[in-house]
Amino acid sequence: MSLLRVNRSFHSNAPEGGFSMVEMLMVAFIMGVGILGLTMLQTMALRTNTGSRSLTSAVMLADRVLDQAEVLGRNSLLWSRSKVAPPALNPNYFGAANLTQYYKYDGSTGAVGDYFTVTVAPTDVVASVSGVGGIKLITVSVTWSEAVNASKVAVSRNVVLSRRISYANT
Repeated sequence: MSLLRVNRSFHSNAPEGGFSMVEMLMVAFIMGVGILGLTMLQTMALRTNTGSRSLTSAVMLADRVLDQAEVLGRNSLLWSRSKVAPPALNPNYFGAANLTQYYKYDGSTGAVGDYFTVTVAPTDVVASVSGVGGIKLITVSVTWSEAVNASKVAVSRNVVLSRRISYANT
């Protein structure tokens, strides 16, 4: 007689392991909601990335225009001290009228209807004195249309930078 007893029956009263159909449907539903959430998150991230890129390009463009105006102002001061007739300022950021320029997305100049519209508005801070010059507040406004909202209307965005720049009369 053997002390070790072996149960040779293949059928037991213990519950079977595995998943039921209801559990599988619940898992599929939860996974579907999770994947849908991740998809929406990715879409929002791409939209935000495009908006950030446009905003960064607009700020860099406005800063570039202000740097150009500052260089022209300093050059006009140097020319006036040298007592030599200076070349004409092009563009003349120190006049009385606003200037409007158009730029493509890559920053090159363009025509009406290109991506960025740049408006330069000069304002007297220190009035121009004959033979000396003055100081202007140069305000650069960059406007562009980016995406469409839920109503299929283009969303217009705007960046405004300004700087006080001294210049000499020509």
